[in-house]
Amino acid sequence: MEPDTTCPDRAREGLQHLQAAARELILAARALLDVAEDLVDDPAALATLVGAVASLGDPVGRPPAAPPGGNGGGDRGAESGTTIERITVA
Repeated sequence: MEPDTTCPDRAREGLQHLQAAARELILAARALLDVAEDLVDDPAALATLVGAVASLGDPVGRPPAAPPGGNGGGDRGAESGTTIERITVA
């Protein structure tokens, strides 16, 4: 697309930025398609990727570990074994 000489400079610059961003999106999509093609060609790589993604999400589902020494004696109304300390604000 040829820049229009009647457009203000800012509009022309904006168009150039949008075109550059569109080119970057196209390149990113091509890269993702290349990775997808590699995964289709090599099922073992897919299993490795799925295992890696699953291991990243694994800690999210676990409750936090209790700190050493219990909850620091701040068990003001909290259930036994939890790390929640209730503080009354006046």
